[in-house]
Amino acid sequence: MFRDADMAEVSDNPPPAVEDVEAQIQAGHIWVAAGDDRLVGCIVVRVVDGDAHIDQVSTVRSHQGRGVGRRLVETAEDWARAEGYARVTLTTFTDVSWNAPYYRRLGYRALEVDELGVELAAARAEEAAFGLDAWGRCAMAHDLTGGPDR
Repeated sequence: MFRDADMAEVSDNPPPAVEDVEAQIQAGHIWVAAGDDRLVGCIVVRVVDGDAHIDQVSTVRSHQGRGVGRRLVETAEDWARAEGYARVTLTTFTDVSWNAPYYRRLGYRALEVDELGVELAAARAEEAAFGLDAWGRCAMAHDLTGGPDR
């Protein structure tokens, strides 16, 4: 979908190293969705600045628009609540319909630069250095406590 949105550089980004994926699996921070006898989506979460942080959500094209991504995000949020995290953060493209606008519909809000913790600010700086800001990026958060985001 990124290639169709004139973002081929994002599509061509190499996948994570096998060792990194294995470490996330061992930590219990990857969930998958199955359908049609195959994997159709996944979400990867880690801890950033004391918050649960969504690193990646992916759904195969044939299953997009069916709620797979939403259910994966809900699974990550349920895990975060159970683990005692007050919020979930992520970074995403601001103007891509299946990114920031989608997360806003799920209850996430854009964070101002002065709201970023040290680790999240470093992640944003790394994204900018990689060139991702060419398409607009932001950090977002969703409060899990029912109160205003901190």
